[in-house]
Amino acid sequence: MTRTLVFYGASGCLLLLFACSAESSGTGTNPRATGSGGSLSTGTGGAAGTNGSGSAGRGGNSTGGAGTGGSGAGTGAGGTGVAGATGTGGSTAGSGGSAGARDGGSTGGTAGTPVADAGRDVSADAGTPGADASRDVSADAGTPGADASRDASGDAATSNFSFFVASMKALQTLSGKTEGFGGDLTFGQASGLAGADEICRQTAEMGMSGAGNKSWRAFLSATKGPAGTAVNARDRIGPGPWYDRNGRLLAASLTDLFAGPRPKGDAMLVNDFSNERGEPNHYVGAGGYVPNVTVDNHDTLTGSDTMGMLRATSMAETCNDWTSTTVVGKAWCGHSWPRSASAGLQWASDHTVPGCVPGLDKTLGGTGTGSCVGCSGGYGGFYCFALP
Repeated sequence: MTRTLVFYGASGCLLLLFACSAESSGTGTNPRATGSGGSLSTGTGGAAGTNGSGSAGRGGNSTGGAGTGGSGAGTGAGGTGVAGATGTGGSTAGSGGSAGARDGGSTGGTAGTPVADAGRDVSADAGTPGADASRDVSADAGTPGADASRDASGDAATSNFSFFVASMKALQTLSGKTEGFGGDLTFGQASGLAGADEICRQTAEMGMSGAGNKSWRAFLSATKGPAGTAVNARDRIGPGPWYDRNGRLLAASLTDLFAGPRPKGDAMLVNDFSNERGEPNHYVGAGGYVPNVTVDNHDTLTGSDTMGMLRATSMAETCNDWTSTTVVGKAWCGHSWPRSASAGLQWASDHTVPGCVPGLDKTLGGTGTGSCVGCSGGYGGFYCFALP
């Protein structure tokens, strides 16, 4: 590129000088490449590298204007223009480049206005981000930001979340009673099983937003289902695998679920089933989850035997298929956590509860006496599983 310089000598004669210079530009092969300035002209900003953050071009060494900032590729940030070095009529440093836009960065740096000390060495300013670009733009350069990372992990957790013990707080909230539902789980539905399923669904949503969109099933057996035949709890919950609110594996299959007194899964989870909030249920009392403070809430309604099959010999042993609080009967329950290393281990079927009346164990604020579902250590809770 050729430029003509006009000067007037002391005698007033017109002097014409010709100067040639070449423009040069940075390349983007280095993720942070810096464009080099022409001898007289304006340096062009380095093109964006693989991480979308090209540096600013350097100014010309004589009368060059400010270097143009590197364009942000994709989500990169433009760099800052740099002033021309010492020379007649040299310009000052360009203004800071603005941050690259999300899908195509903008060009940074415009020529500055002349000032008295335009000739000072401003090479130290090269590549200094503009105000908008000074923030950490690693998220815009291809690394997920905090929100994106959280959303991704939240989606994964929601996808895996497929098991919990319905907490006492959830049953109290949905029933509108301190004592909970007792043996009547209809919850406005056509049957006790359908009502229990809906309780599971709403409880899942209370524990994790979006989880209520899944198909949830209560782990309960009944003497008569919609087809008029017996219903086995194990046939209602799908093939597995099942994970708790924290992403821990309960069991990979039905075989592992009924492999013994406790499921074959994460050691911490299988020895203390968690509720819809992911809290170990043994430590959740009337005041919520309190670490190192246990309550007696192990009894969990199932109406089943150790293999998840109907155990009742009469409807009364399922509280009339989970529709009654007044029937004189004792439903079978399992233990959400083992009573000891040698007794009370069975999660699916350990013993019967005193009755079908709503009520809580005394450690949970109840009387702990009488014929209530929780009077032998519980609150009438039950297990919930999501279908794949």
